[in-house]
Amino acid sequence: MVILVFKKTIYALTFVFTFTLGNGAVADTLEEMLARTYQNNPDILAAQSTLEQTLEETPVAWTNYLPSVSLSNSLSRTLTDDEYASTSTKADDRSTTLSVSQDLLNFSSNEQFNKAKYNILRQRELFRGTVQKVLLDAITAYLDVIKNENIVQLRKNNVAVLETHLKSTEALYELRRRTNADFSQAQSRLAKGNADLTTSEIDYNIAASKYRRITGLDPNNLSQPVFDIMIPYRLQDAMEMALVSHPNVVSAFKSVDAAKSDIRTKKTAFAPTLSLSGSVSKSHTNNMASASDESVTSSVGLELTIPIFQKGVEYTDLRIAEMALKKAMADMDSARRVAEDNAAQSWEEMRGAEAKIEAFEVQVNAATIALKGISQELEAGRRTLLNLLDAEQELLNARVSLAGANHDYLLAKYKLAERVGELSLDNLKIGLAN
Repeated sequence: MVILVFKKTIYALTFVFTFTLGNGAVADTLEEMLARTYQNNPDILAAQSTLEQTLEETPVAWTNYLPSVSLSNSLSRTLTDDEYASTSTKADDRSTTLSVSQDLLNFSSNEQFNKAKYNILRQRELFRGTVQKVLLDAITAYLDVIKNENIVQLRKNNVAVLETHLKSTEALYELRRRTNADFSQAQSRLAKGNADLTTSEIDYNIAASKYRRITGLDPNNLSQPVFDIMIPYRLQDAMEMALVSHPNVVSAFKSVDAAKSDIRTKKTAFAPTLSLSGSVSKSHTNNMASASDESVTSSVGLELTIPIFQKGVEYTDLRIAEMALKKAMADMDSARRVAEDNAAQSWEEMRGAEAKIEAFEVQVNAATIALKGISQELEAGRRTLLNLLDAEQELLNARVSLAGANHDYLLAKYKLAERVGELSLDNLKIGLAN
């Protein structure tokens, strides 16, 4: 009887837990979750709205190249009373004017269009950066739920084993084949196992709450994802890709371009402008005291404007734009340094987690062999129950550590993909429903 109990203990502790979907339930894959998160996340929706607003700068800039056309119509009546002649006259005047004006030379129009182009490119990168951040947060929450669910199941298995120990130890204690110390040790380990299980369940609930906040979904039978993104496996390559492709770096470059364009725009205030204008005016006068009069007047001309004195406001605007350029260049240098540092950290985390996985796998195998040996020695009377409990705890700790290392390795790969600007719906092979 005792031998069977110990053998069941070994089988339960060496069991590698995997999630199965019961009752025909369908697992939520990472791709499905990310597709729904992309369509419903408020941060992405807000960034998308900002991008759409920025896109309107282009048609606004284009309007500077179009002519201005206006049509005006006026009607007036004049009453004249002559007190000496005791007469009064009435005259109606009506005029219609069509005016057209077209800029022929205006440097500010070109720069306004260029600035709009740079702002749109910058906003596109900021939107891409927001998408990357939200996707990484969602992936992190997804993997945290899976990790904590695995740990909860491992600790549930451990509690079941410890309950079996306590029952068998209590039965043997009543037969005076186990000491009071053995019985107390079995009780102590079960209490600790229950406490650890409670802690793991709390950690799972916290991870599930974070998952719901980011994705707007309930964690429902999440399945382990398979990483399938091309990422650099050399540190130098990762850092170089981050400097070229990360949205924060690219948007910082576009901010510098926009600041330079703004300076050129401010300088156009000192440049001359040339415009072509024309008008056609038709007037009609209906005078009751004399004959009616009707005329048509047409005019066309060029207008050249050369600034001479402008009170100094333009110089102040130019200095402010130059200071804004200095800030944009400083922000660009900062973005480059942060991108390099983040890429290096994620690369080191990935390599460190990979090494931990190898070490913990060795630990799990060794602890499994040790547990079998101690169980056999306990049957022969050369080991105590405490030795068996310690061996079981060591195997459990190794399995929990291995689950954490597997989580950290997969998450580090997704982090590295984000750091080098490769975490996108296309690279994740995610299609959106129309």
